[in-house]
Amino acid sequence: MAIHQIGYREALDVVWEELVYTEARLLADAQASDLAPAFAALIDRVQALKASQQTSWRAEIKAQAAVDAADDQLDDVVRGFAGSLLFVLGNDRTQTRFKRYFSDNPTAIIKLGLEAELGKVRSWPVSIGGEPEAPVQAFGAQLQAAITAGDAALGQRTTAAGARADARARSIHTFVDDVNAARQSLYGTLTTRVGPNKLPRDWPERFFKHAVKAPKPPPSTGPSQPT
Repeated sequence: MAIHQIGYREALDVVWEELVYTEARLLADAQASDLAPAFAALIDRVQALKASQQTSWRAEIKAQAAVDAADDQLDDVVRGFAGSLLFVLGNDRTQTRFKRYFSDNPTAIIKLGLEAELGKVRSWPVSIGGEPEAPVQAFGAQLQAAITAGDAALGQRTTAAGARADARARSIHTFVDDVNAARQSLYGTLTTRVGPNKLPRDWPERFFKHAVKAPKPPPSTGPSQPT
């Protein structure tokens, strides 16, 4: 039997379950219990990795929350600016001053994701600062502050995603390699004990968790016919 390899994309909970099962089976068999400590050590490692992974996930969730907050802040400023500009223009959307910022309904910009919306409004603060009405001018500083906050939030999200990817490529991939090596080594060691101890040929396979196959659905008889 070839022991199946654990893939790099396998969830750590699945790897943990495989290790716990093998350790328990080893401890339950007097012919193999001396091999259990190596798997206990791997279980300790996977639990530490799970804790580290949750820390990375928390950082990503917090970063996404920051992006969402910055997006809402930017939307509020753009919405407020559009309303203030329309007020001084007598609600005339055809005027060049309005079309300078909004070629379409302001909602079209507000509905964009943060990164795309920043791309649309990044050049506005200087222009808004040159508008003749003070209430409209005030939105220039507000928009610049929202742009700065948005850029920071996007940077935070990129950093958090990079840290997670680094952890998987370095720590988790190395660990999975170690787990697969330990499982293969264990199988080889168990195989050498079959003959001398007159054990069943499938004895080495019993220490590895087998996938449970889902039962096949009953054959379809087709849709019932009306009577």
